[in-house]
Order: sequence, then C-alpha cells, then structure tokens
Amino acid sequence: MSPGETARVLAEAARAAPSADNSQPWQFSCNATHFFCHYSARSALDPFGPGGHATLLSVGAVAENLHQLLGGRIEPALEDLAQGAPYFSVPLIDPPSSAAGASHPLFARHTNRFPFKRQHVPTALIAELATMSEGPTRLVLLGEQSARNRLADIAKTCCQARFCNRELHEWLMDSLRWPNEQRESDDGLDVNTLDLPPGGRRFMRFIRPWQRLERLNHWLGLYRVMALAEVQPLRQGPLIACVVGEETPQGSFSAGRLMQRTWIHLNSRGWAVHPYYVVPDQYTRLKAGRLPESWVEPVIRALADLPALLGLSHGERMHMALRIGLPTKTPPRSRRLSIEHLLVDD
Repeated sequence: MSPGETARVLAEAARAAPSADNSQPWQFSCNATHFFCHYSARSALDPFGPGGHATLLSVGAVAENLHQLLGGRIEPALEDLAQGAPYFSVPLIDPPSSAAGASHPLFARHTNRFPFKRQHVPTALIAELATMSEGPTRLVLLGEQSARNRLADIAKTCCQARFCNRELHEWLMDSLRWPNEQRESDDGLDVNTLDLPPGGRRFMRFIRPWQRLERLNHWLGLYRVMALAEVQPLRQGPLIACVVGEETPQGSFSAGRLMQRTWIHLNSRGWAVHPYYVVPDQYTRLKAGRLPESWVEPVIRALADLPALLGLSHGERMHMALRIGLPTKTPPRSRRLSIEHLLVDD
C-alpha cells in the first residue's frame, strides 16, 4: 500500500472506537512515516476537553484498535499532552492481510443499552476476563447480586447529581440525534440506540430545555425517578466488569485500551456490553471542583464505598463499568464521521 492508502486503513479502524455520547473528539493526520491521533472538539459544549478523563479513555480505545488491527506489532504510547501535540503516533505499516477490511472483530464492537437475558456468564469466560490487564490496569468483576446492588446504589446517587447538572444536561441534549431532523449528523448519540419506554422520545424532547427539567426536579423530584430507571439494569446483571487502575493520564489511557480490548473480546463471543460512565464521571467532576455545591456531600458519601467494593489501592480509581450479558436484541449502530472529515495531511 502507499502511505496514503495505509493511513486510510488505520483511520477506518481508529474511528470505530467508542467515545462519550459518540462525540468522536479526534482528528487523524499522517506524514510519510507515521499516523497521528490529535484532539478535535465536535461541540463548543464539550465538558471534557483535550486532557479530560473521558477523552483519554476514548484515545486509549483508538490506540487499542490500531494495536489489534496491526496484529500487536505496535504498542501505542501516550505522549505529551501539551496543547496541539498528538496523543500518540504509530508507524505507517500495512496491517496483516487477515486484518484488512471490515471483517476484523474491532469493527463489530458495539454498545447495547437494551435488556439482557438473565443467563449467567460462563465460568470459563469469567476466568478469561479475570486475567485481562494493561500494565497495572485490571478488571474487577462483580457477579454477586450484593456487589451489583452496592455499585447500583453508588450509581444512583451519581445519576441524581448528573440529572441536576445543567452542563451535562445541555451536553446530552446537544449530542442527541433524532431521525429526519435537520441537525442529524454522523456524530452524536442516535436516539434509536437508547432503550426508551413508550412515550420516551416525546419525554426527551419535552425536557430538552434545562429550565423545564430544573423545574420538574424541584417540584416533582424527577431526577430521582430518572436515576432509578438508569441504574436498574446494573442490579439485573448478570455481570459488571469495572476497569480500575492508576489515577493518572497514563492510567486513563491504559484503561481505555483495556476497556476496548475487553469490549471487542466479549462482542466477538456474542456477549453484549453496555458502558456505564456516570460513577467515574461524577468522581472526576468532584475532584475538579465541578459539582453543584448541593451535591458535593451526597456524592462523597456514595463514592466512599468504592475502594472496599473494588479493592482500590492508594492512587487508584475506577475508570469505567461495563454491564455484560446475552443480548435480547441487536441494537442499531451510531454513525461515524467520514474519513475525509477526520484524516488530514500533517
């Protein structure tokens, strides 16, 4: 392949990575020898930014896709986070012929927010997951009902805080993509991928203005009802894999790689995966002083149970929770931005 052809193949794999509400916060470039991954905001409302935890998770997932496409021949490393610098680069080497095209398992990875079957995850698969790691980053598996309930209780408080946060509400509403709407585009969260009850779409449109949701929260405590619905799938199981590791930019990057590796592995085996980011997100916002004042103490109390539940050591954190189970339906897939939009000459 020519360098340009190789770069397009790498970009196809890179853009298949997950990101917060499918925001795809990246730009790819190449020169004669290397392929680069940079930050690129898709919205002025981006609550994460180039060095944000959610962004680094997604960048790690991009790196893992390239690692897998190239047959493990490269080990992407997080570079300088200075403004304008690339997150990482990889040499322009052709992928193995067996990895070319959309047949690679990384292209089949997808999010499934719909109900799962109650069937237990086989012991052999649990044993495989228990051995997966990326450096000191590892998976903590919650299969017992009591453990899932403890995480769901933590997530409930975090969801309540999230539904009372104007910045996150406006980000979500800006991210939603409605069929046949003029704003429909190739990034953002396709409303068809959400497991909404009857009337759910109409309700989401109704609460789109923040002032309306704020009033409903105040007078009816709507945030409590929404949080209960959000965390119920965590209680139903059958398995939650928590990605835990160092609380550093490198730790977040490694967590993104392990998250993506786990996700691809499970989807290739026929198991569905639903990422839950609300607990890590509220933890990140707490540490950055970006929680509404009234929610600081409730979130601190809720998060206090995490170290014992997940066996966290000093300097470690939870990066992501993955709900795992057998799917009851095949979900639609969110779109991806075009290669022409994402890949530029260096």
